[in-house]
Amino acid sequence: MIPLRSSPLDAATLEDIRLKARKAFISSGSGAILRRKLGQSLEYREHRAYAFGDDVRHIDWRASQRHGGPRDFLVRSFEAEEQFKLLLVIDASATMKAGMGDPSRVSKLEFALWIAQGLSHIAINEKLAVAFASLGGERANEPIGFFQGRRIEEYYERFSEAVWASPTMAAGDEVSISDALTRLPQSSVTIFISDFYRSHAAKRDLEEAVILASRGYRQTVVCELNSWPEERAILKENIVSLGGVGRALARVGAFRASNSELIAADLAIEEQRKSYAETMRQGGVVHFPWDLPESTRQEAVAEHFRSRFHEFVLRSELFGRIR
Repeated sequence: MIPLRSSPLDAATLEDIRLKARKAFISSGSGAILRRKLGQSLEYREHRAYAFGDDVRHIDWRASQRHGGPRDFLVRSFEAEEQFKLLLVIDASATMKAGMGDPSRVSKLEFALWIAQGLSHIAINEKLAVAFASLGGERANEPIGFFQGRRIEEYYERFSEAVWASPTMAAGDEVSISDALTRLPQSSVTIFISDFYRSHAAKRDLEEAVILASRGYRQTVVCELNSWPEERAILKENIVSLGGVGRALARVGAFRASNSELIAADLAIEEQRKSYAETMRQGGVVHFPWDLPESTRQEAVAEHFRSRFHEFVLRSELFGRIR
């Protein structure tokens, strides 16, 4: 296996992207990025039904009499602001690792880790707290810990090396991080970077993140990496070992894929993407499709990554709304 290569973007280029992105957004101030959360500030948000444990001082008696029954109470909810935390979730499945042993190809996992590294640079300069998690890898069952400042760089190095070298787990052995997602603060942002060929635990994790996003201020960003046209051409021309996609079973051993098997793979990937798209339509999700370049030349890859990463930072709305 070839080692993980350096990102095409150096620190100066990443800083230029960060500054240009910040200028494109409506900003309420400088320093760390702030997110809305439910809190005890004096800024009114909305009325909602009283729930056990709510402060009775927040009951709006007049609104309750107008809109509720004798035992129906409405409480005022308020908003506060806090520095948001950024969770980067990297898919380390077999399809993400396709091409890792070929120095002339760039795997989707390599792209995913470059994106995570670029976001880490932004987080350091915006004074954000960052955590990393993998889908289905050996580190998936470890507690999610957030880091700030230069500790983010140190943790990213350890995380990326572990994910790059980790063995691929069978679908039935995948470890879900959905429980950890429920413990994230309301102002957090979770970014999934995946090809979304997977089902099982990965699907459950995304569904949990979408549910949380639709209920509160937790934001979910989905970066969907797609290199299927290139992979299909490789499958057609070479003897390969074809893994499973979604509910499609993997074929054991090396073989030359027939036209019917390639069509079946097309249909399986299309079905899988439709399933994820249905999940993301619930709201609270920013979906960014990222088609990988056909050319593997270093200059072409670098230029592609530079332009797409800049667009991703804008579309992910990490800084707020575009002007």
